Amino acid sequence: MLRYILTRFLLMIPLLAVVSLLAFLLSQGSPGDPVESMLQSQADAENASGSMSRINHNDEILKIRQRLGLDLPLFYFSVATLADIDTLYRVREIQSRPVLKMMARETGHPDSVMFWFKNQLRLSDQIRKSLTDTIQPATGIDRENLNRALSLNEGILLTVNYNDRAARIDSLANLLSLIPAVKNERALFEKGLFTYRFLYSNCAAWKKYIPSLHLYGLNNQYHQWLFGNGTEKQGVIHGDFGVSYRDGSPVMATIGKSVKWTLLLSLSALIMALFISILVGLKAGARPGGLFDRITGFLSFSLYALPGFFVASMLLLFFANPDFWDWFPASGIKDPEVFNPNESFFRRAIGYLPFLILPVISLTYAQFAFITRQVRAGVIEAMESDYVKAARSFGLTENQILLKHVLPNILFPLITLVGQSLPLLFGGSVIIESIFSIPGMGLEMYQSVIALDYPMIVAIFTIIGFLTMTGYLLSDILYAIADPRVRQGKEAKS
Repeated sequence: MLRYILTRFLLMIPLLAVVSLLAFLLSQGSPGDPVESMLQSQADAENASGSMSRINHNDEILKIRQRLGLDLPLFYFSVATLADIDTLYRVREIQSRPVLKMMARETGHPDSVMFWFKNQLRLSDQIRKSLTDTIQPATGIDRENLNRALSLNEGILLTVNYNDRAARIDSLANLLSLIPAVKNERALFEKGLFTYRFLYSNCAAWKKYIPSLHLYGLNNQYHQWLFGNGTEKQGVIHGDFGVSYRDGSPVMATIGKSVKWTLLLSLSALIMALFISILVGLKAGARPGGLFDRITGFLSFSLYALPGFFVASMLLLFFANPDFWDWFPASGIKDPEVFNPNESFFRRAIGYLPFLILPVISLTYAQFAFITRQVRAGVIEAMESDYVKAARSFGLTENQILLKHVLPNILFPLITLVGQSLPLLFGGSVIIESIFSIPGMGLEMYQSVIALDYPMIVAIFTIIGFLTMTGYLLSDILYAIADPRVRQGKEAKS
């Protein structure tokens, strides 16, 4: 048995590697710039606290990118072409990357494209310097034109289409010719214009058809994300998913506070659904077509057709509403006025109970409806088998037959359903926890999606994937316990 469990556990390792890779790619392919998100959260916090501190934006971006490892290559290697820029990951202006990639493929000169790009960045910096120059201030018209020049230059770095980009470059050239005393700006522009014309007059587009392999070793983003860098980052393998973009707190610290509520809700709902479904399914399957079977069948199909958010809303409307029956709290997990965290576990559990009844019912009903039909089908099939007929011939009662002979033989589909139900319950908890304001992983996922907090989203995605595989592993172990032929690798004989 131990060998079987060990074998199944080892099979999870490559699956976990795939899940981790998918989670990493999800975080890298997400829209937006994580550095800008963190800076925006920091700025919001400073505004909320009344702090008026100013920081050097570019320097701060560079520091955060280095701390997060975003200045490193994405993976251990990359397969590209001779025309592609192999250091594109170092460009901190994420929105300019598609432009540079397109220009490199059009011209076949990746190094010259990067030279032109850095020159345009220096041009923007020089224009900003002129705008803030207090020694020789510009006139109102010059300042307006300089602002227009800055906007045009930054637009050039964001324009993918060649014709649109060329039109912006011509406009910038005409604008700079109208502004006196901008020698440095014009010199930088002329250098960039010469490089740009060289690029498109000496195209080597054939390079984009020649494949090229770039090896980066262990010093890459995925390796640091998975194993850490030995200093600040410990890596996902040690439970370190980084920091939240919303408040800068460690992701696992936040999830550690949330996962217990999701597990409590999900496992409570699963246990309740199994208990009720087995009782109802046994009775309905013992007499198919009877009054009880017809009633429970109608209820099962009706409940299964109802969406979770509708049932949760109806429960709140009728059972947490002073206009109907104000029996349960509408949201949260505890009453802050009477809750005492220093009380015993039993007293605290009693304090939590009223807040969890409606959420558990909302998660239970759909699982109950589905599992009941599966149990009923298994009972009907088992009641026609020879061993049941033999049990009847020995004079066993109907209840004895159901509990001693039928129930053990319908455990196999139930074991499978247990493994499949865990991810479904976690998925359903996103809606239910949001409706009832339960501080679990579902609510955390919802808030993270709204705030584009990708480290939190990726961590929850990975944990749910791990719990899903754990559910299937649990199913395999229960299968092996119920039938030794499974762990011995033998097929069941009829």
